[in-house]
Amino acid sequence: MAVLGVIFIVLAIGLGGAAFWVATSAGAAPTTVDMFNNQLSLTPLTMFLLGVASTLLLLLGFWMMTSAGKRRVRRSQERRALEKQQREQERELAQTRAKLATTSSQPTTSASTTTSTTTTGSTGGVSERSAASERVARESDTSTGPRPDGTYDDGRRS
Repeated sequence: MAVLGVIFIVLAIGLGGAAFWVATSAGAAPTTVDMFNNQLSLTPLTMFLLGVASTLLLLLGFWMMTSAGKRRVRRSQERRALEKQQREQERELAQTRAKLATTSSQPTTSASTTTSTTTTGSTGGVSERSAASERVARESDTSTGPRPDGTYDDGRRS
């Protein structure tokens, strides 16, 4: 394929050189062109250069369209990869939360029921069970942490 491309490039340079040689020859007479109710008198060299310019603009347009398409495909692939990674992280987070909820709720429940009866009178009405449940709630809190003033989203203080 690369060899074919090189052949086409050499062929284009040869044909372009021949056209330029014909356009600049001494016997080239100006040509009158009628366009949109206007008459233009153009030499062959001018028509050749206008053809080269229009071809370059056409190729530039094709190049811009293909590069924009490649960029769009690349961004779409990156977005899909990020969305997949986010779903995986959310799944892992849900599994971790479920695991923490089952492991932290079992020991806390059994320990809090046995100690709540013994410490109710000594803590001034605050039982060990409520302190343990508050600790579990704080550990399973889904917020990112306390605000700068030291409070959480639900109003409790750190």
